[in-house]
Amino acid sequence: CLFEAVDLVGEATIGAPPFTYLWSPASNLTPGNGQAETVTFVYNNDLQQDSVFTYTLNITDVLGCSDNETVLVTVHPLPVVDAGEDMAFCAYEPAFALEGYS
Repeated sequence: CLFEAVDLVGEATIGAPPFTYLWSPASNLTPGNGQAETVTFVYNNDLQQDSVFTYTLNITDVLGCSDNETVLVTVHPLPVVDAGEDMAFCAYEPAFALEGYS
């Protein structure tokens, strides 16, 4: 959901270490350059509908051999909440119902 963080984790299972990792695009990722095995995705802009972001991880080993993989991240907008109009009342008045919707 909007404003929630999710970790994107990459792993090299074959190759000659050490490995370099590059997530792209680096937008909405921490660290901001995308150069880490694990990056954190957070989307902080307003959404009206689901949005899908595509990220590609490229891993290169010490010999210069590389491969890549793509992951999709779907962000859902927050629900719209309405608690009704503001109301004022005096103490000891009869009870009344609050109206609203989610």
